[in-house]
Amino acid sequence: MHLHLSKGTTLIELLIVLVIASILLVAGSHGLGQLQERQRTNQQINQINGAIQTARSLAVSHYQRVGICPVGTQSDCDTSWSAEELALFIDINRNSTLDGEDEILRYLPWNNQGATITWRNWLSKPAIVFQPDGSALSNGTLLITNRTDDQPLALILNKGGRLRIERRAPE
Repeated sequence: MHLHLSKGTTLIELLIVLVIASILLVAGSHGLGQLQERQRTNQQINQINGAIQTARSLAVSHYQRVGICPVGTQSDCDTSWSAEELALFIDINRNSTLDGEDEILRYLPWNNQGATITWRNWLSKPAIVFQPDGSALSNGTLLITNRTDDQPLALILNKGGRLRIERRAPE
């Protein structure tokens, strides 16, 4: 008597492999979404950090007060950091906001990617302003909160003009 060995897989074996693969795919996709959201937040932090450092560098190189703020539809500082552009400007009249008397150095494209971003400082001005020596006019915090992130990020600016990043508990 000869035994005949089959070299293929059965339908049951194939279905079991497909079920296991689907479970692994669903479990991995949740982690992938969180990873993408954190990557977007890191991209925002790097973009804001670069823009703020550019403003500080321009203040030192021009030896004048230089501000950075989101630009609204009226081409002045907007209190909402959801604007499409950031303006770097020389604060000629020293009022810590962009207006008709100030010289605009450049515009930077800005995409907050759906995050809620708020600037809080003791001057209650929408602009971040640097002195000619590179120090900040006031200390403050940019709070970045994404839709799915349970811990917002804070970009903290000290009076010396230096930034640090910190995770915050939700408010």
